[in-house]
Amino acid sequence: MSQFLNFAGNSGVTFKSFTASGGTTYTLDVASTTNSLMVSIGGVLQKPVTDYTVSGTTLTTTDTITSGIVIDTYVIHNAGGTAPVIEDNSVTTAKILNNNVTTAKILDNNVTGAKIAMGSDAAGDILYYNGTDYVRLGKGTTGHYLSQGGSNAPAWSAVSAGFTLAAEQATTSGSGITFGSIPSGVQQVVMMVEGTSCGSDGDIYIQLGDGGGLETSGYIASGGYVLQVGTTGVTRSTSSFIWRHEGDPAYTFHGVMEFFLKDASNNTWVAFLGGAHGSTDRQAAVGGGSKSLSAALTQIKVFPQNGAFDAGSISIMYM
Repeated sequence: MSQFLNFAGNSGVTFKSFTASGGTTYTLDVASTTNSLMVSIGGVLQKPVTDYTVSGTTLTTTDTITSGIVIDTYVIHNAGGTAPVIEDNSVTTAKILNNNVTTAKILDNNVTGAKIAMGSDAAGDILYYNGTDYVRLGKGTTGHYLSQGGSNAPAWSAVSAGFTLAAEQATTSGSGITFGSIPSGVQQVVMMVEGTSCGSDGDIYIQLGDGGGLETSGYIASGGYVLQVGTTGVTRSTSSFIWRHEGDPAYTFHGVMEFFLKDASNNTWVAFLGGAHGSTDRQAAVGGGSKSLSAALTQIKVFPQNGAFDAGSISIMYM
C-alpha cells in the first residue's frame, strides 16, 4: 500500500507489507538493494546481508518465515539512485509542527500564494502578524485607508470628509446670531466674518455652548487692535471671547476666528482671531483665549457689545 513518501519522478511504493507464506522470497513493488531496504519480520528489525538480501525487486530471507507472520519492508533508496520524497499535495496543516519549518529548509521563492489559505479568503484581504500568528484582515470599504488600530494591528479607517460649511447668516439686523446644530464631536470650528457692523460703538462678543445652553463665564480671553497711527487697545473678558476695535461705529469687521478642541476629556477649546476693520484708517485686530465647556460643543453665538447688527454676514465651517 502506498504512503505519503514516494520516489521523485516515480510513483513506486516505498512501503509494503507481506504475510509470510512459509517461503523465503517475496516481490517488492520497487527495485532496490540490500542496504537500501529495511525489513521487519514479526516486529523484529532484520540485519541486511545476514538476515536478508535484495536483488532488483526480489527480497530473499535467510530463514524460512513461518506462514502468517507479517513482513514489513521500507525502501529507503531505490535501485535507480532516487531517494523517496514527499508526494505532491500530501502535506496538510496537521503535518506541520508549529514554528518548526526553518528558513534553511525552504527553497527561496518556492512557496506560492496558492499554498496559503486563512479561511474565508476574499480578494483584497491582507495577511499580517498579530504578535502570535499570521492572521487575515478582510478587505476594507472603498475609500477607506489602512491605519494602525489597537494593539498595533492594522485597521481600515474612513477618510475624513473635511470641513462642513454651515449656511451663511446675515448680520444686517438683530442683537445677535446663533449657529446651532453643530454636531457633537467636532474638533475644529472656523468663524468667517465679512463686513459685519455693530451699528454703534462697541466690540463683538462670541460665546460657546453645549446641549445645556450657552456658557457665559469661565472664559480667559483678550482682544486688541492696532491703528496705522500707532494707537492700540486691549480688552479682556471672562464672559466671552472678544473681537476688539478702536470704537468708531462706522467700522466693519473682516477676518477669521478659529476654535480648536485642545482636550476632549474636559471639552477645553482654545481660540485665535485675526482680522481687519474697514474704515478710512488702517486697523488690524488680534485676540484669542480658552474655555472649558461642561459638555461637547454644539453651538456658537455672536453678538454686538452694544446696539444691534446693521451690516455684513458671518458663516462657520467645522470638522
